[in-house]
Amino acid sequence: MGQVKSVYILILLNYLIYGLSLIFPLQILALNTYNVEFYQFITSFFYHFSFEHISGDMFFIYFFGRLIEEQLGDKTFLSVYLLSGLTVNGIEYILNIGQPMVLGGASGVVYALFSISLFVRPKKSWQSWVEVVVLLPFVISHTLTELSLLGQNDTISHSSHLLGAIIGTVIYFIIIKRKK
Repeated sequence: MGQVKSVYILILLNYLIYGLSLIFPLQILALNTYNVEFYQFITSFFYHFSFEHISGDMFFIYFFGRLIEEQLGDKTFLSVYLLSGLTVNGIEYILNIGQPMVLGGASGVVYALFSISLFVRPKKSWQSWVEVVVLLPFVISHTLTELSLLGQNDTISHSSHLLGAIIGTVIYFIIIKRKK
């Protein structure tokens, strides 16, 4: 569709915020479900807790975000990024009101991009079907792994990952497919 650029800008913004968080105390950007500030619903998916966290999220945003931006354009990609992040955070907040939970990172967005990437590739050539054969098992295996890890007492919000996959599918079928 158009030249991919929003993916790169978002990746740079995420790394900039991560770099600044190494110098300044920016934990206020994470979504604190116990003491929430309105801006945290957006800033939290730009704030990452570790280098491993940001590098993993940015790798997948680079890969899956480019697929989506190439097919749908930068405005739609940006809309998906923001809408999926806000929706995941909103649902997590509602499900965890009053419970001390701190959320950060773009993993919910990543899982939304996973699911959308399955649908946006045109299926007109044998190469695009090969892409689906590569993407589908990857997305399914990651989603099943997250499902099996729900309720684990670790520092990862597996529910945010699953919500992202569901929200990505809903965004595709309700917004993107209708727009086409």
